[in-house]
Amino acid sequence: MAAGAGLLLAIAIGAWLTLHNEYQHQVDRILREGHRAAQKLALRTGETLDRVNQTTLLVKHLSENRQLPSLRALHAGGVLANDVTRLVLVTDARGFVVDGTSELVALNLADEDDFKAHKRRADLDVLIGPAAPSPLAGGHILPMTRRLNTPDGDFAGMVLATIDPQALIAEYSRSEATDTVVGVLGLDGLYRARIVDGRFSYGEAIEAAAVEHRAREVQRTREPVQSRIDGVARFIVTARVERYPFVAIVAQDATSALAGYRGTRRTVLGWAGALALITLAATAGLLAKARTLQARDRELAEAKAHFQDLYDHAPCGYYSLDARGLFVQINATALAWLGCSREEVIGRLGPRDFYSAEGRAHFDAHYPTFLVQGRAGPFDLDLHSRDGSVRRVSIRATAIRDAQGAFVRSRSVMYDVTELAHMRRLLERANREQAAMLHSELVGIVKLRDRVAVWKNTALDLIFGYAPGELDGQPMRTLYLDEAGYEALGREAYPVLQQGQPYRGQVRMRRKDGTPIWVDMSAVLLSPETGESLWMVLDITALKLHQERAERAASHDALTGLPNRQLLLDRLGQAIPLARRQHTALAVCFIDLDGFKAVNDELGHAAGDRLLQVIATRLGACVRAHDTVARLGGDEFVLVLTQLHERGECERVLERVRSAVREPVVLGDGQSAQVRASIGVACCPDDAGDAERLLAIADAAMYRSKRAGRATPPPAPAALLEPLA
Repeated sequence: MAAGAGLLLAIAIGAWLTLHNEYQHQVDRILREGHRAAQKLALRTGETLDRVNQTTLLVKHLSENRQLPSLRALHAGGVLANDVTRLVLVTDARGFVVDGTSELVALNLADEDDFKAHKRRADLDVLIGPAAPSPLAGGHILPMTRRLNTPDGDFAGMVLATIDPQALIAEYSRSEATDTVVGVLGLDGLYRARIVDGRFSYGEAIEAAAVEHRAREVQRTREPVQSRIDGVARFIVTARVERYPFVAIVAQDATSALAGYRGTRRTVLGWAGALALITLAATAGLLAKARTLQARDRELAEAKAHFQDLYDHAPCGYYSLDARGLFVQINATALAWLGCSREEVIGRLGPRDFYSAEGRAHFDAHYPTFLVQGRAGPFDLDLHSRDGSVRRVSIRATAIRDAQGAFVRSRSVMYDVTELAHMRRLLERANREQAAMLHSELVGIVKLRDRVAVWKNTALDLIFGYAPGELDGQPMRTLYLDEAGYEALGREAYPVLQQGQPYRGQVRMRRKDGTPIWVDMSAVLLSPETGESLWMVLDITALKLHQERAERAASHDALTGLPNRQLLLDRLGQAIPLARRQHTALAVCFIDLDGFKAVNDELGHAAGDRLLQVIATRLGACVRAHDTVARLGGDEFVLVLTQLHERGECERVLERVRSAVREPVVLGDGQSAQVRASIGVACCPDDAGDAERLLAIADAAMYRSKRAGRATPPPAPAALLEPLA
């Protein structure tokens, strides 16, 4: 009986531990997905507000320099962020609207709070008010206002750009469950946009600090909290919108989010109950139940190891600091970024030792404040690894305190935002280029009658390379590459104009010397009686080329032109479901070049770069058209072999790879080098079913191959030992 009671207790403990671990796993997933979603929503909101802010700056600049054309003409030309703004107005110093993007009635904004604030204070920057219905704009709006000044600095009126609040979240919300709340909340306590169950709403009042506090409580307790608006229990995640007083909120309904956990709980409890009944029914079953419990203990140990692996190899760095700013805990990802072992840093070094001079000054200034306030970040710094590499990281931290409120350690997370920072710089440069183009009067404007120029500005001459007056009275056919393009634009544009709608398109045309150019073309019909139309033309040739280069740079390795890790993961994400549907296998082959370091050390980095380029070309020649060759960095390459039906297909490809890599590489100046390949293979579905796990298994297999004998052929993956059905 004592043995039976002990077994019952063990069953209860095992069930509790299983359910506890499953609940923690589910909550980790929910909060991780919510965090990613909130960060994306905050970034999109900031980008949308930046575009409207640029619109107000452009109108302010043109107005104060007496260069402002009709706002309706600018709106028709597509330069006023038309996809997210409903209305743009300009007032004089008395509040009367003097120009706008819609047919205006007599309108005065002198009684509006934003107008009074700008009139009273010259130091105010842009103001963003709460959502409100606007019959003039045709729906709800978020007003963004900016002060206009006279040359002497006196108040001259204001610019008002009204934002469609649905533009902040409409496109994004379609990717979330319908019962998930997605919203943008102002720090003044009013929702600018909110959607749940497919319904948009605006203006709900709730204290932003309270929402952020509840989000921190969810992170700390791992439990959902009840919404103060509709009383539904939700997992709340928030993210601040950079440069603007807003908070992005993603709150998942706990009932639907934990549906999988409840199913697991029913299964585990049912199983535990069945074991208990068997234990009570017959003492003879004690041995079998003890073996079952041992198996469950092994599963728990494996689950614990799995969770530890997730912590160590998460796509971000986790660490904790003591009051001195030294590491007391750190995961493997962060250690890899630092280029150190755990023994080198724990209790000896802190993140300050890996910052630049600017980062160390920031740490010294803010860490004492963090010890008191218990919260820091997000802030971006350069992290210098011991191997000399530098990455841009975004860091945020909260404090863990004991029951008496004393600081115990930090809970810090570090994200690699190197690519994001690079893309932001590219975007900022593109914005500066666009502003310079507008400032330099490079937007061509022409008035046509029967497709013949009756008036045009100087910028049009400059765009197409004509001298002043040469295009006067000339048919527009002169500017097209051929007759077909001229006729095609006429068929597409003029029916739209005759219906009273603006036309917008991008067309290839030609300069006077015959050089093809890309132009962004917008048009409105001025008079149905005369058929006159106004066209705005912007030379976007440089922008087209820049977009092509930026898109390629984001997904390809700069040295070899091969797909980078980002594109590799995307292709794997598509290939794995396809392999399941086609009942075929997929092999991920991790390749490391033996002897490459010696080439770099003895012949120089230029020779090493040349060798990598040649090897990349050879690898591409070894695979089939539907396979992928990618470079992860250094001398590490990855092959993704798809549509495999039997073992020999993979082996034949790898034999070609080994043979091609062994061939000597001519490096120039009479130099040559020879390397070999260490290869590790992982197969889907037998080894793993997701991209990251397949890469990790193949990487580990490659290192085993390297240790076993430098380029010794690795054992064939289990999934390819027999022909596949």
